[in-house]
Amino acid sequence: MNLLKDPLFQALFNTSIPRIILKPNAPDFTIIAVNDAHEKITGKKGIDITGQNLWDIYQPEHSAADGAQQLLEALIQGIATHQTITMPPFKYDIPSGNAEILEHRWWKLEVMPIKGAGGNPVYVMITAINITEDLKTLKKIGQAKAREHQLAAELAASEARAKHIFSIAPVAIGVLSGRELIIESANDKILKIWGKQASIVGQPLCIALPEIEGQPFLGLLEKVFSSGITYYGHEIKAKLEHEGQMKDVYLDFVYHPLADAEGNTSSIMVVATEVTGQVQSRKTIERTEEMLRLAIDSVELGTWYINAETREFIPSDRLKSFFGFDSDEEMSYDEALSQIEESYRERVSNAVERSIMNNEIFDLEFPVMDRHDEKIRWCRATGKLYAGDMEKTPHFSGTILDITGRKEDEQRKDDFISMVSHELKTPLTSLSAYIQMLVNKSITTDDDFVQHALGRANQQVKKMGNMINGFLNVSRLGSGRIYLNIIDFNLKELILEVIEEIQLVTPAHTITLSPCIDILINGDRDKIGQVITNLLSNAAKYSPRGNTIDLTCTTNGSMAIISVKDEGMGVKPQDIDKLFNRFYRVSSKHTENISGFGIGLYLSAEIIKSHHGRIWVESEKGKGSTFFFSLPIYV
Repeated sequence: MNLLKDPLFQALFNTSIPRIILKPNAPDFTIIAVNDAHEKITGKKGIDITGQNLWDIYQPEHSAADGAQQLLEALIQGIATHQTITMPPFKYDIPSGNAEILEHRWWKLEVMPIKGAGGNPVYVMITAINITEDLKTLKKIGQAKAREHQLAAELAASEARAKHIFSIAPVAIGVLSGRELIIESANDKILKIWGKQASIVGQPLCIALPEIEGQPFLGLLEKVFSSGITYYGHEIKAKLEHEGQMKDVYLDFVYHPLADAEGNTSSIMVVATEVTGQVQSRKTIERTEEMLRLAIDSVELGTWYINAETREFIPSDRLKSFFGFDSDEEMSYDEALSQIEESYRERVSNAVERSIMNNEIFDLEFPVMDRHDEKIRWCRATGKLYAGDMEKTPHFSGTILDITGRKEDEQRKDDFISMVSHELKTPLTSLSAYIQMLVNKSITTDDDFVQHALGRANQQVKKMGNMINGFLNVSRLGSGRIYLNIIDFNLKELILEVIEEIQLVTPAHTITLSPCIDILINGDRDKIGQVITNLLSNAAKYSPRGNTIDLTCTTNGSMAIISVKDEGMGVKPQDIDKLFNRFYRVSSKHTENISGFGIGLYLSAEIIKSHHGRIWVESEKGKGSTFFFSLPIYV
């Protein structure tokens, strides 16, 4: 709060009594403000003298020879003791109506330091009381006593105003008198910190706050009293009793000695601010950061920080090690990018920029070459943009994990699947040929059982072939070698063919197709058919026998939308986002007896993605699921 703008203070300042406000910058004492009454006695009416030194406008020839020295001493003493200094009667002549003629005047000067929030003087106010007439009539006892009473009243009013300013101060303030530390005064804010009522005023501090016995505060106050040196406390913990309960309170405080006329410490001013909230918040943040560091270290994560405005890059030591840098080596952002395998470098750089510019989530896997031994290490990096505030600039940060072991396991698994699938296809091809020969021969016989059995066997061989092809496609997807045979085809015709084939092997379910128009698609017909087959097979697998499976095919703008709806067990919300992950299967007592490898939906998602489409699911546990995928319509 600016005291000079305070209405109460202005009322005190702008009176008929000459007053001037100075900075406490001895020996210059720069003028901050003067009232109209003071301008009259200086002869500076209408002239702005603020910003000048006191001695620029003080005219020594108007006063006694030692007048300036007395005034300087009073100013210095008032600032040093923080007390109002009343000077002996002071002679200073002022201009009369005729500026060349001076009138003799006697003044009573009061030098009053005005303290700020920290307890130190921020201004000095000089009040000049004209006592010329009083001195002329001093011989008259009655008049002298009347003047004495008047001065006493003014002093009482001044003290009342000072106490009011003390009580409304924006910080907690108290004054402790004598070595007994008697609580001379305490405003509401310090009483609140202490947890006490105003009735403790007049008591020794150790009686009013018995719980501080054994804490450092009484000893600190004794040192301040003895040395006369101000003590500053920062975030000091105090145990104080509030309404019968002990409470930990953190304080910033100042113990400032106040001296008497002889310069000896007579009392101590206490100025305090409670900082419990900010200390506890900082400690919570520190504990959280420590736990985060422990978690990061335990899982061997690297971390990074990029200033969103300056692009300043700060990597952790573990991140440096992933890229082949020692912990004491500098590693710039460009140097980090240069260690990423070239085919992934632009993808990583663009993803970083999109995360910073568009606030997109960053989640990528990429290979990094160690610059020392040139070994390839696979990493997964995740991060996001954190918005700035008044204290922090926005930054992009996250973690990086070495997933080389996982990638090697996946590669071994893909290699194994590919090898086994290729090995299985040879005998399966032979088996399919023999069955086909038997089917052709059975046509000439009338044995219905043989024809039916061979037909079922042929269906199972096809099913096995589709499964092996699925494994091969998963293996090729993992290595980026999946092949698409792009042609133009009618989506409606493909759907009808798939329904006919699936209905043969799933006679326990009824598959319905809502009215569907002819839609031309440019893509791999067999692989899109595999997606529809996977969705219909899953719907049959995870829904009770006798239920209906509904298939729809519609358009939305430039996209064809296909949906497969079942009346099965449904999917829990926490499992929905994982359904299209490789080898993921929902685990529950209802699925433990259902066969599968968890590749159908993963393969379907990758096929649709390779056709620039989208696949998703809507489901409610116990009420069935609807799987959707979209494909661009060929125009």
